[in-house]
Amino acid sequence: MGRKILLKMQVGAFWIPAAFAYPGVEAFDPLSSLSAQAACEMCLGFNHEAGVLPVFRAGSRDQSALQLAGKWAPTPGVSMRVQAERLWVSWPSGENMTGWGDVRLGSSGIFWNSQNRSFSAGLDWGVKLPNASDEGEFGSDETDVHVGFFGRWQGELWQVGIGANLVILGDPLQFANQDDALLLAAQLARETKSWRWSSRLLWRKESPRNPDDVRVLTGAQFRGLPRGLWVAFEGGVGATEASPSWQAGLRFGVAGPCRAPQRD
Repeated sequence: MGRKILLKMQVGAFWIPAAFAYPGVEAFDPLSSLSAQAACEMCLGFNHEAGVLPVFRAGSRDQSALQLAGKWAPTPGVSMRVQAERLWVSWPSGENMTGWGDVRLGSSGIFWNSQNRSFSAGLDWGVKLPNASDEGEFGSDETDVHVGFFGRWQGELWQVGIGANLVILGDPLQFANQDDALLLAAQLARETKSWRWSSRLLWRKESPRNPDDVRVLTGAQFRGLPRGLWVAFEGGVGATEASPSWQAGLRFGVAGPCRAPQRD
């Protein structure tokens, strides 16, 4: 398989995209330091991928997405997320189509903290609901799921994260058929008063029906805006044909404390 370089810029809520199963797609990542805080967030973003090869597809295409995502974290150790998107797709033949993409739901939780709370381990789960039309290749008629573990180490200046997920992908060409893949992630991040700088590696390993997807990303988020507003971006390179040849994006969001439950 030939290699091609991907230049990727993307923006996301804290250290940006993706619950591991769908690299570069989901906005709220359990390996982000913000995901460990008890905060509610929403973000609106625009992302473009050139030459992307979706799972189970034989040919690449250019794809743009307008994404709306939200996260609710009632406690520092538990969070839930949701995301929907509108897609614009262009094929090498010149054909263009637009439509709604799939809806993604997920949650993560910490089940162990070290005595000084510098290291924590948790479980992440997500599902992609078949909301998109398979006829336009905006999604699939299957419900994809992923489940896995992640760990975070927090020092005085740096944060290190690792994760491993089992991805169960449905085959849009054969109902109820599946393809299982392992997705690995690693992250290095540093925070200042207003900025968060991050680099990470995402690797969805080759499976019987889909090739490797390897991406090395770096990005930043600025949180010095008033009223909890923030802006973020990300860029990087991909090392396989399943990765886009280049990708660019931007996200704007707002964060604030979650409202405490009312008691009678």
